Amino acid sequence: FDYLDLRDGQKTLDSTAVEDWGYLDLGTRQLPQRLTAIYASPSLFKVTKLPFVLGRPFNDDEDKPGGALVAVLSESLWRDRFNADARIIGQNITLSGESFLVIGVCARQVEDVSTPSDDAVYVPVHVKDLFWGGRTNDRAEHDLLWFGRLKEGVSPAQANADLSIIQSNLDAQYSDTDKNYTIRLVSLFDSTAATYSATVWMLGSAVGCLLLISCANVANLIFARGLERRREMAIRSTLGCSRWRLLIQLLLET
Repeated sequence: FDYLDLRDGQKTLDSTAVEDWGYLDLGTRQLPQRLTAIYASPSLFKVTKLPFVLGRPFNDDEDKPGGALVAVLSESLWRDRFNADARIIGQNITLSGESFLVIGVCARQVEDVSTPSDDAVYVPVHVKDLFWGGRTNDRAEHDLLWFGRLKEGVSPAQANADLSIIQSNLDAQYSDTDKNYTIRLVSLFDSTAATYSATVWMLGSAVGCLLLISCANVANLIFARGLERRREMAIRSTLGCSRWRLLIQLLLET
């Protein structure tokens, strides 16, 4: 319900959507295939601009509590599991023991970072309540991810200010469920990068340590070789070789 209030009250976003991720099993209990399930509002396809290969996205009537069980397949899943059969539209598939009507196949764009897996199935948000016992229409639930696309000429700061006013009004009106909640607009890229930042820093530190160890080993080898060549350097110096030429030779060899 907070999402609906924010969606209807805001004036800076061109389109908004919510989604959550989970898993559903495709096929029979004897030989199931674990799929990434994306519980999405119908507007997600508009926000992410995912193109459709076949069929259509689900609509608002299909996303209501107790609505029809419909599914949109990712193009990768459609090609790998259903051999790119165009007749899949209008057929039923079994997901975790429930029958779903396939209504579309959407292609994943390279820049789409909201999809966690190529082999994914999109289902309406209300399906989450069916399998996970959730209450997506309860104002106390705050576990859905909210996406939005800025209107032309609107800055993130303007959108943040607009949404903050709406959230403050919700806090005052529904203090039991919305107290101490704030809203902050961040880019999808930044939020995704923050998820993997710890891993990137850890890998970077490991690479840095490996580089330091390698440099230390090479330096020790060069130093040991230099000690063995003291007699050679002394003879070269005696024969008239300058320190500068000796240094250049050592640098080239290094």
